[in-house]
Amino acid sequence: MESDIIRFKEFLLENNPSIFSEIQIADDLYPDNFSQKSNLEYSSGACTQTPGLTEEELDEIIYSGENDRTEFKETLFGINTGDEKYTSIFKAMKTIAAFMNSNGGNLLIGISDNGRIKGINGDYQIVNKSLNKDRRDAFRLRFDQEFEKYIGNTFCDDIKMDILSVNGKDICRINVKARESPVHIKSQRNDSEKFFVRKTASTVELKGSEQSSYVIGHFR
Repeated sequence: MESDIIRFKEFLLENNPSIFSEIQIADDLYPDNFSQKSNLEYSSGACTQTPGLTEEELDEIIYSGENDRTEFKETLFGINTGDEKYTSIFKAMKTIAAFMNSNGGNLLIGISDNGRIKGINGDYQIVNKSLNKDRRDAFRLRFDQEFEKYIGNTFCDDIKMDILSVNGKDICRINVKARESPVHIKSQRNDSEKFFVRKTASTVELKGSEQSSYVIGHFR
């Protein structure tokens, strides 16, 4: 059904733009009634380079909402409060580590909590202030730098990044594989290590005996 809506909207965009515009307005007012996702263009990079997400798969991921294997973030670099645990990059990295320590999953950047496509243009502006590169290349390079700091290049093969253009807005999908051994986040504030796992639709930190019990039961 959703793929039929996408094809219908693409037909209107080409043959009757005025009606298409009215549908887009309705889409914004009633997001559950229409699908935003069409005209995907791929650009992959960072730790791995092979795009592996179809339009239908993206559709399904977004409309299924956040769960134990899916997390949405509006920005990767845009929130920096001065307190590391509240920064957007730390939240993204702990989600990635939690997926590794659980059953894998997808982190979508440029998507609001309710599944609206916002895009990562704000992230592009941030990374291009210091990197004189193509905006997608700059985004990937900055991600690689942060991934190395927080998780480490040892785990590079366990993630795959796709940057997709959806109706003129770029979003980033980071696909994460489950690991067979524990992965910790390295705090840049005090050199401590933290251990996160994925629950039903959230990321939680485990400490002490709780962490030990999880590691013994999960990594066999």
